[in-house]
Amino acid sequence: MLVNYLVPALAVLGMATAAPTNPACKQTTVIISSQSDADALAGCTTFTGNIQISKDVPSGGIALNGIQQLNGDLIANQAVKLTALSATSLGSISGTIKFTSLTTMSSLEFPSLSQVGAISWTTLNALQALTFTTGVTKAKSVFITDTALTSLDGINLATVDSFEITNNAYLRKIETQVGNISQALIINNNGPNLELTFPNLIWAFNMTVRNVSSLSIPSLKVVNSTFGVYGSYMESVMAPNLTKVGGDVAFVADSSLTNISMPLLQTIGGGLLIANNSKLLDITGFPALKSAAGAISISGNFTKAAFPALADVQGTFNAQTSANFSCNDFNKLHDAQVVKGDVFCQAQSDNVQTTLSGSTSGQTDSGSGSSDSTKDAAGSLKVSSVFVVGMAVLGGLLAL
Repeated sequence: MLVNYLVPALAVLGMATAAPTNPACKQTTVIISSQSDADALAGCTTFTGNIQISKDVPSGGIALNGIQQLNGDLIANQAVKLTALSATSLGSISGTIKFTSLTTMSSLEFPSLSQVGAISWTTLNALQALTFTTGVTKAKSVFITDTALTSLDGINLATVDSFEITNNAYLRKIETQVGNISQALIINNNGPNLELTFPNLIWAFNMTVRNVSSLSIPSLKVVNSTFGVYGSYMESVMAPNLTKVGGDVAFVADSSLTNISMPLLQTIGGGLLIANNSKLLDITGFPALKSAAGAISISGNFTKAAFPALADVQGTFNAQTSANFSCNDFNKLHDAQVVKGDVFCQAQSDNVQTTLSGSTSGQTDSGSGSSDSTKDAAGSLKVSSVFVVGMAVLGGLLAL
């Protein structure tokens, strides 16, 4: 009796297995030059291969109907007449969404999309918003530059390797739930009122932030390489749970910055540079900092500065301010063998430098108008190689 049931079932299974695959659904690359080309793929629940929108596509929109899964890349390069692109059923793209020079595309509608291999968008001048209703939560990398986007709503990543957002002049908000950025976080030269919110970010390989108005990183514990904030407009940078930075830490030319708070930061694998922050009068936000493998250089017009837990600085120590300040505590760091390189501290300076001067003598307490330590026997301070290398690295970062 069992055979009577099995034979028909196996016959049906064999028919299903033998059913030919629609050749339209598996191609190395299909070129979409018109809506009729897109409609030819409508019967493909899964398409394997790359889909490329032709640069010669006529004015108007293209709808990729029916496709739920794309095993390949979605590419549009210099399709300057393309005004809209939609794929209402598309839930996943294994490859890259690569859009370049789509200067009139103002609508991007992927309401079901939740995961992609990567996003790479360059020069989408008319794109102001995304219709990503479900929201992309998974991508290996995101690179978005030169768009008219005002927010990245619809890209709310849980995991990402590299997250780079640059030169989006209208961008006002980035908020993502990402917890780990394994390669790089780079936010550079976007809208001047850009607010960054990373509530769940615990670990990042690199973090470089420029020209932003706020930064929220309440959960961040470790940055494996560089942590830098440059040319930004925020009043405060707070990293309440950050304990370790593997490379350099830098705060440079942040015009509104009045407060840096990293109360648990203990080790810096490179140097610490704080310079050209005109409103930063208090540099006491590193109470737990014990060691820096490079140099420490703080300069500006601060009136308060202290590193009470500092025990080991492999490079040099430079502190310069135009304000009234006592250098007594800093001048003791070399004799106490805390700083292995040279120590230079000067207050009420008319020419604040962000690096050590090879022609400047001794360790002075200009806050009281006189020197309270002996001069170097050669009459000058020798800049350590650790400091030079560290500053070269930071200089490179500033040039980004």
